[in-house]
Amino acid sequence: MTNTIARGLRLLALVASIAVLAACGSAEEGSDSTASNGADDQTATTPAGGSGESVTLEVWSWLPNDHENGPDTYAQIFDAFEDANPGVTIELTASPYTTFWDSWRNASIAQVGPDVISMYGGATAGGYASSLVPLQDLLSPETAENLRFIDSTVSPDGNLYVAPAGSYAYYLLYNAEMLSDAGLDPDQAFATWDDLLATCEALSAQGTTPFASGWSDGYELEGYMYIFMTQLLDDEGFESFVTGQLPLTDERFAEGMNHIVEMNEAGCFSEESLGMTMYYDAFDEVIAGEAVAFPAGGGDTAVSAEENNGEGSMVVAPFPMVPGSPHERISDAGPNQGWSVTNWAVDQDLAVALIEHILSPESQQLLWENTDLPPNRSDLAVESDHPLFDDYLGIIEHPTNRTTFMAFTDAALAIFQREASNLIAGRTSVEAILEEADAAQQRALSELGQ
Repeated sequence: MTNTIARGLRLLALVASIAVLAACGSAEEGSDSTASNGADDQTATTPAGGSGESVTLEVWSWLPNDHENGPDTYAQIFDAFEDANPGVTIELTASPYTTFWDSWRNASIAQVGPDVISMYGGATAGGYASSLVPLQDLLSPETAENLRFIDSTVSPDGNLYVAPAGSYAYYLLYNAEMLSDAGLDPDQAFATWDDLLATCEALSAQGTTPFASGWSDGYELEGYMYIFMTQLLDDEGFESFVTGQLPLTDERFAEGMNHIVEMNEAGCFSEESLGMTMYYDAFDEVIAGEAVAFPAGGGDTAVSAEENNGEGSMVVAPFPMVPGSPHERISDAGPNQGWSVTNWAVDQDLAVALIEHILSPESQQLLWENTDLPPNRSDLAVESDHPLFDDYLGIIEHPTNRTTFMAFTDAALAIFQREASNLIAGRTSVEAILEEADAAQQRALSELGQ
């Protein structure tokens, strides 16, 4: 599951009716770690604060269900921790993503539930600040120094509630064979922003869909905004945004959204896309070879598209830089998710030690080998047996990357989702969307103490 749909589904989950607190977590199917040890043991931690008594850590996560081999892989990781820490038992509740957030919302209200939990950083984690432990002073220096994208993960109040794990990057996926068939140079078609617009005009004039897209579910708008705002914000603007100080009425947000309008005016999106969804109509369109390009966020999309369209048909490249960017090259890239400790954890030190174990090179290597999850450690280099996935990894690893993804509140993204098709259809303006989104953003930040 990619970041964009994850944020949208999380929003739906959080506004859903809250279940009876006494039933919190009981409806979820738990799965204890029982598989054989597949990761190297870490330094043993004495359970229960040194008392030597047995202790159970309860872990909630949607991540094991994200991949076919996820349950077995996480079982191996947790078994390795238990082996290194006699007397410790890990009880994993692996929830479906769509029900995970209801259960966690209930637990955070009741202040009971898991000791360790999967979580998104930034504004999302900040919304649960009363339930999560700041980790910036608890992670070991070795772990903190080797985790990418920590700056993007910090919440608006300045605390790190989530230790980031896994990684992603937005990139441009395009069909080189379709460009050649249209008489265009695949190497030049998307080299610059002007090239991109010219390519859209040429393809649409021939009746070929330039960009796979779908606007009816609203996620397309926010996806492009992550890409463009990461490009447009300089270091000072980025820091101001992730700490909740930069309003969405800043002219750079209008500049970013106007680039989406510019793409639309150049014919990048088909008329049919207004009635299509991004998940999964747009994905299906580019994989099926019915559109030339797509702003993807995971390597599997490129692999699937090439499998369907033929070897050598697809290209993975950084998204072209928009005019006015202060960066020579940058991609919106960051952690797929992360891990948090609740402030009612039975043993805080042990819970932090478990997170360090999940983030260790051994565990991250195991996740990569079994689930294709790119690690979030700068000291762990991985390779794929698929050239396109390797190109994707190269985009993730570029040192200038960061993400604005986690600085947008769910309340602001709800406006983007609602107004996406209206923007493309010309029924509303950039200014109207951003004014409403900023009002929602400021209300949400005020609830975080901003």
